[in-house]
Amino acid sequence: MLKKVLVSIMMLGVLAVGGLVAAPVYADNDVCSDPNISEDIKAAAGCKTTTSADTVINNVIQVVLSLVGLLAVGVIIYGGITYTISAGDAAKVQRGKNIILYGIVGLVVALLAYAIMFFVSGALNG
Repeated sequence: MLKKVLVSIMMLGVLAVGGLVAAPVYADNDVCSDPNISEDIKAAAGCKTTTSADTVINNVIQVVLSLVGLLAVGVIIYGGITYTISAGDAAKVQRGKNIILYGIVGLVVALLAYAIMFFVSGALNG
């Protein structure tokens, strides 16, 4: 019992030290005002940039589609587990197959929606 507590305290200490070492570094104003540096690098450095409404909308759509894709993969995994533990029961086997099929259809729909959004966004932005 005491050994588990000591190991837990040591792990928390390691995580705390790792968090301090990996603390974010803030960019100087020179980086933010330099016209030779791309906007992507400035954004990664923490410089404040103005964003238009279409950029915000594209970001929201990308996040939603990413979540839908993750959910579809989760459904496929759940279907695989259901299929695996069916123990030969025909109804459970069919249920597992259907869950996997629906997950694959959801993943394909999410990928197609992402491709359409990327194409339309590119066409609108030039």
